[in-house]
Amino acid sequence: MEGLKFVNFSDPLNRWDIDKVILICNEVKRYANKHNLNKVELHRVEDNTWSDKENQRYDIEIRYMKGNQLIQQKLLMLKGELLDGDEFHNRINEFYSI
Repeated sequence: MEGLKFVNFSDPLNRWDIDKVILICNEVKRYANKHNLNKVELHRVEDNTWSDKENQRYDIEIRYMKGNQLIQQKLLMLKGELLDGDEFHNRINEFYSI
């Protein structure tokens, strides 16, 4: 299994501001607590704010155990709010005109 990746294509040196990393980690922790997830790990965080300036989007992948299964889940941080797939699809019109 590969380790955690923070990806920032808009910065050629792939740098991350520590305050942004802390904000993302805090939002993931809040999400995990809200959904009673245990042993949550960040797997990948991709800064897509350069391509989605209006929503300031981050694509986040987490991993956690559910019973004996390893679950990998994608989350989106849009306008500072962390959403899972179900919530995003229920609220997509708040973020994108389709």
